[in-house]
Amino acid sequence: RSWGLPGNRQPLAPAGASERLALIDVMRGAALAGILLANIRGFAAPAGVYFNHEKFWTAPADVAVQTFIDIFVQGKFITMFAFLFGLGFAAQLERAEARHGRFVPVYRRRLLILLIIGLIHGLGIWWGDILAPYALAGFGLLLFRHRATKTTAWWAFGLYMLPMVLFLGGAIAAAFGARVPGLPTPDAKSIAETI
Repeated sequence: RSWGLPGNRQPLAPAGASERLALIDVMRGAALAGILLANIRGFAAPAGVYFNHEKFWTAPADVAVQTFIDIFVQGKFITMFAFLFGLGFAAQLERAEARHGRFVPVYRRRLLILLIIGLIHGLGIWWGDILAPYALAGFGLLLFRHRATKTTAWWAFGLYMLPMVLFLGGAIAAAFGARVPGLPTPDAKSIAETI
């Protein structure tokens, strides 16, 4: 679908087959497969088991598979997917600017649709939704589209370090006796009742 624009601006439309990079599509598919592999336990067991998988899957084969996932999958593919999300933003922005198209209204509309799908998914289907946070991050990306590279790099570094600083602060507080909330650890009875 093309978006009609006034004046001599060219319509903003989805990338045609000649404009798509197959490698990026393959990487996006691999990232989604990895995210599915990392989260499949969230679909196959009660929510309380997600962070305590050793309480539910105790067979040697299960432990071996989960160890493989923890080492080679967990956290790797979501990072790749986040990179590709940012790359997609940059590609769409560049394509719109080359065509003198209106990027922001179209991108906002896409993010709003993504947010709605994410909220439906997160509130009605599975608690581990990532689409709504991606949509919110996309709105944040719009703030940096005309910023200097140095400014963007500093913000990226700061936002990247924020969870680590918060985690370190929690660890220091716990070392000095502060009570840090944790996730509940399910027992076999509560797992069986949930199932």
